[in-house]
Amino acid sequence: MNTKQIKQTEEDIAASLINSFAGLVHARLRGLFSKAVMYECELRESGVNVSFTSEKGGESCSNQAL
Repeated sequence: MNTKQIKQTEEDIAASLINSFAGLVHARLRGLFSKAVMYECELRESGVNVSFTSEKGGESCSNQAL
């Protein structure tokens, strides 16, 4: 392999690692957000007025399967 091929291979590996890490972070954040929505729903059912979610859409207590 010449140096250009080695450099390209290193860049490809680095890009793959970054994409894998970004995917893991995204999945973790998504899981944490789902927990926040779940706690928000439980608190609202208990009479506590809280909002962890956006007013513009996304997940909410009304569109969660109970």
